[in-house]
Amino acid sequence: MKRLGDYIMKMIFAAAAVALVGSGTMAQAGCDFFEHNDLQGAVFALKDGECAVLSRNSTAGCEGLNAKVLEGWNDRISSVRLNHNSTAILKQHDDGSGAVKTVQGNRGVNSLPDFNDEASVVLCRQ
Repeated sequence: MKRLGDYIMKMIFAAAAVALVGSGTMAQAGCDFFEHNDLQGAVFALKDGECAVLSRNSTAGCEGLNAKVLEGWNDRISSVRLNHNSTAILKQHDDGSGAVKTVQGNRGVNSLPDFNDEASVVLCRQ
């Protein structure tokens, strides 16, 4: 009976962990990028050393970091949360050209008034 109880508890904890991840909570990631101001709306996370290309399949703006393409995010980022003293670099064009916004520290940036809905590539690094 004790084994059945232990098994049930493990299943409950596993379900809770899945629900937490599915709820949009982004623990452990270096940088969380949000669709709206005030860290609201849809969100995606990058770990330190990762880059997301948001507009095309060109990884030229990723500066050699581990790159992935995220469809549907071009020009949609409005706020950023940083964890573990990470740095987020937002670039206007996927080839790295154009304006660049750097956000540093262990904090959230509730809005990017001078770079709202501009990023086509984002990098996260320590």
